[in-house]
Amino acid sequence: MNRMFNAVLRVGLVLCMTVLASCSSEESKARGEYLAGCIQSGTDKAACDCTYDKMLKFYSFKELKAMGQSSRRIPPDFMDNVVKAVLICKKEMGR
Repeated sequence: MNRMFNAVLRVGLVLCMTVLASCSSEESKARGEYLAGCIQSGTDKAACDCTYDKMLKFYSFKELKAMGQSSRRIPPDFMDNVVKAVLICKKEMGR
């Protein structure tokens, strides 16, 4: 597994936490916090943007916010969807 994949997996869980900060301005703030954490983990901005956008195709902002507020609300397929988002982005970005 390459560096981007590992970093984004770590950041996948951070996504739920950043969404907690949480609709419009809350969404912008959450996106910014996610991107900051993702980039800080060593992933380039384009990959971070892509994975954030892909996760929003799997879950609504409201669902992600609820997951961030309670680990009991994290669906069993969450990590599978994080991995899917990473793989889709890798493919789209030619990596």
